[in-house]
Amino acid sequence: MKVLIFDVETTGLPIEWEASVYDVDNWPRVVQIAWQLYDEDKKLLKEYNFIIKPDGYVIPNQASHIHNITTAKAIEVGEDIDLVLKLFINSVNQAGLLIAHNYKFDSNVIGAELIRKGHLNVFEEKNYTCTMLETIHFCKAEGK
Repeated sequence: MKVLIFDVETTGLPIEWEASVYDVDNWPRVVQIAWQLYDEDKKLLKEYNFIIKPDGYVIPNQASHIHNITTAKAIEVGEDIDLVLKLFINSVNQAGLLIAHNYKFDSNVIGAELIRKGHLNVFEEKNYTCTMLETIHFCKAEGK
């Protein structure tokens, strides 16, 4: 089974954490997305890392202080989200397992971007592992 590991940086946090992914105004925008696709033998098949060119939004200073990506930088070096989402969808469709740290957040943020652009939410009915939830006991961070 192929495995896809992914991560995003965003413009911030959702207004309501339990909101539906289809409530796209609730979810922040993707600033950067990276992923790796591995085969059954743990061989790296694909690796991508994109800064996204803002499409009608700015990256708040508070978010830029976390990931060091400003609106100006994203405009200068960013890629069009449509192209990036098509590559991401292709990788997700090849994977039998998706892995992310704070999977619910990352998948909802990307899912909202997919919906904004008229794509299906590729995360529905996918097997996944959340490394944050899987390691919470190890870090003794329960309830925090």
